[in-house]
Amino acid sequence: MNLKEKMRQVYENQTFDGLNDWDSYTGHFIVDESGEVEMVVKNWISNFESPYKFAFRPNKTKFDTVEEEILLNRGIVLGGNAVLLDEDYYLVNRYGKYEPQMTFLVTWDTIQHFFWINPDYFMNVVFDGDPYFMYGKYWVSRKGKHCFRPMPKNQAEHMLVKVEWEREKGASGRNIELEEAALYHHRARSKGGGIGNTYYVLPKGYVHEEKIEDYLPIEN
Repeated sequence: MNLKEKMRQVYENQTFDGLNDWDSYTGHFIVDESGEVEMVVKNWISNFESPYKFAFRPNKTKFDTVEEEILLNRGIVLGGNAVLLDEDYYLVNRYGKYEPQMTFLVTWDTIQHFFWINPDYFMNVVFDGDPYFMYGKYWVSRKGKHCFRPMPKNQAEHMLVKVEWEREKGASGRNIELEEAALYHHRARSKGGGIGNTYYVLPKGYVHEEKIEDYLPIEN
């Protein structure tokens, strides 16, 4: 049984004692390391701690609506920017103005990793903007598309770094040292060049190495 069907089973077997059928509540599916699923009703869990978050009315909201909202919370819109490859595999296109011009392949198991997180280690880089990470695997498809599959960090080969920048804050989204090391990079900006996002695909765990000889005087 795949993860989505486990969630369906848990939701449809959930008892809503003490909850009003006409009030809206916030539910969360919690998935442990073994893949077991639990449903809790709480408002205080953040999106990062609970990627499988949804609003529902007890005994009124069907699981198909829950499923659609969980996808929507991750920016996955079937018939919009995403198509279903099979019952558990989504091809998500991110080709908008400030997007990385990439295609993401996402399953219900990996939705929790299809999310920008704050940097979790020091890359020895002074970012020209505010950085965020996503771990996974990157490749170029047979059709020449840049593809990324989100994955947990311990299974990932690559990291996609997004740098959000604004000229008013003194940033332009350019890190030449990352451009040189990146397997792929894209700088998306407004028409006036005042704001934007710059994306870099790097090997997981990349750390920029400065060389002292680059800072020594030129010898005649």
